Formats: sequence, structure tokens, C-alpha cells
Amino acid sequence: MEEPVPSRYGTASHSVQALDSLEAPSEKYERDKEASLSPWLRSFYRFHFGLDVQVAAWLWLASSVFWVCMSLDAISKQSSRADELLGNYAQLLSATMFSIGSVISLEASYPEARAVAKHETLRGQASSLNWMERYVTGNDALLVSWAFTLCIVPFVTVGIYLLAMNAADPLGYAYVISGTFGMMGMLVLVVASMPESLEANDGAGSSHIFSFLVSSQLLSCFSGEATSFFVKYFRFDLIWVLWGFLLAAVSSMIFALILVSIHPASSYSWWSFSTSVAFITGACAMLHSGYHPGSSMIYDSVSSIGLSSCCLAMVDKSGMNEPLLAQAKLDAKREADLNEAAAVAAATAKVEEGAFEENVLSSLGLGGRAVSAAEDEGGE
Repeated sequence: MEEPVPSRYGTASHSVQALDSLEAPSEKYERDKEASLSPWLRSFYRFHFGLDVQVAAWLWLASSVFWVCMSLDAISKQSSRADELLGNYAQLLSATMFSIGSVISLEASYPEARAVAKHETLRGQASSLNWMERYVTGNDALLVSWAFTLCIVPFVTVGIYLLAMNAADPLGYAYVISGTFGMMGMLVLVVASMPESLEANDGAGSSHIFSFLVSSQLLSCFSGEATSFFVKYFRFDLIWVLWGFLLAAVSSMIFALILVSIHPASSYSWWSFSTSVAFITGACAMLHSGYHPGSSMIYDSVSSIGLSSCCLAMVDKSGMNEPLLAQAKLDAKREADLNEAAAVAAATAKVEEGAFEENVLSSLGLGGRAVSAAEDEGGE
């Protein structure tokens, strides 16, 4: 069964259910009406937090603000040591660049901006762009990727300076090594965000890493089932980057927990902890939205556990007025139409993905094994 299409208005099934309740008042409807959020608050929440990618962007923006505060706290308490001075100011500069990228990412996460970006991608006009548009300013995703890339540069620069002053400096090696891996990941994000990359695979995004694994026969050592797993979960470049973000977030969280356990009275430790919590939560939400574009799982989950119980002071006990009822009907019809169209698109995409997977397995000489395994499983 196809899942309903999530959007800033919720899902089609939610809209239709709400409409049914409005058109056929019942005891349940009267109870739900009394406990519902005010129409303004409900609309505000759906508009700003309706999609998982929006929630992730807000969390990363919060993380960047905490990171700036952590950097300022460190600068206010720093000593005159050169490595400490450079490290703190590099951290502040990096936090500032991450904040800029987070603001752009948040703006691009709203449904209207996503619709415009998707429309531009499907137009397929990357080849007509000039050099600056093609590699730097072509879309919001590209601007975000460059901002995130630049936030790593200060650490690499400081690391190189520290190693030049003292070739055995462990902090210098830590900055250079971690910064190098971070730069590699961000450059993959830059490439994946370029207009021609977004247009690849019929608008689904580029798959350079997966194509390399296939062409180099690195997947040939795996079984057909393992290759199918890679096709399903690691086909696109953006997914690899999002997993990299999650890995970095986990590392940051571990460091923050150690810092808090060693220095529980330090404000720097708690700024670090707040930064890491927001970052890792946002990374999880962003990864989920990478696999399910347009998902509203977080919004639906919070709504299902009774968001209104947290906002009793803003309850609207007057019920829905006629204009709001009319708008609800229009929203329900619109969402039902979108859901039907998405079901057709999902079925088509599933067929295309199956054909792509079969081609990959055949190119690796695993087609027969996969079919045999499927037949054996069916026989059992």
C-alpha cells in the first residue's frame, strides 16, 4: 500500500479524515474540536515544521548558534597561547560560515522553495548556465555546500600553521586529518549540488560514487542481495554525504559527553553538548528526508501524540468558522489529487528502480544468482 503524500498541509489521508469529521459532526468530532489547536497555531506549525527537512534545517541553525556561543565563550576565557588563540578564532569563523549555510538551507527547505528548485531541475537547462552559476551560485543547495565547505577551511589552515611551527604538534595533526576528510565529504556535496548533478537520473540526483563502485567491479565480491542493498540505500551521492554528516555528529556527541563528564561546571562543556545534540538530531532528520523527500514523519508523529496537550492555553474552543471549513475542503481535495498523482509516480519509479537494479546485477554477473536466491526463497 502506497503511503500518503506528506506536505506542508499534512497528508492527504489526514486532510480527508478531517474533512469527513467536519462534514459529519459526531461525538468524536466535538471532542476533537475542543482539544484542537487554534487554526493559526496549527497553520504556523505546519508551515514552518511540516517537513522533516525543515525540522532538520531549524535544528542545524540552532546548532550553529550554539556553536557561535561556544566559540565566544572560549575566546572570553582564552590564554595567550598561540595554538589556543588560533583554534578559538578558527572555531568562531567556522561556526559563522556554518550559520550562513544553515540559514540558506532553512530558506531552501520550505515547500515553495523546494517546488521552484524542482521545477528548475526538471527544465534541464544546466548547460546554458555560465561558469559562476554552474559551479558556485546555480542554486541554494550549491550555496549551502560551499558555505559548509568553507567552514572547514579555517581548521585545516590552523593545522598546517601549527605543524609548520612544530612538526610533532598533535593538535595540528588532528586539525589537518579531520579537516581533510571533512573537505573530501563537502566537495562531494558540492558536486552533488551542481545543476547538472541535480538533473541526473531524471531529477533524482547524481550517483558518481555508486557508478564508480559498479564500473570498478568493487561490488562484484558481494552477493546479489548485498548489491541490491547498495542500489536501494547508497545509490545517490547525497546519501553518502548525509551519512558522513551523521558520522561527524556522532563523533561530536561523544566528544561533548566526555567534555561534560570531565568538566560538568564549565559553560563551554554545556555549549558543546547543546551544539552536538542539535546537530546529531538534525543529521538524523536530514538523513531520513534524504531517503524520503517531502516526508513529514516528525510533524505527523508529534501531531499523533497530542500536540494540543502542550498548548492548552492556545486552544480555540469556538470551532471552525465557515471560511476555514471551505478552505479545509479545498485543501483535502488538493491533497487527494496530489496523493493519487504521487501513487502513479511511485509505481513508475519502483518499476524503473527494479530495471536499474537488474541491469547492475547483470553487469556484475550476479543476475542469475539473485534470481536463483529469489526462487529458493519463494520455494521455501
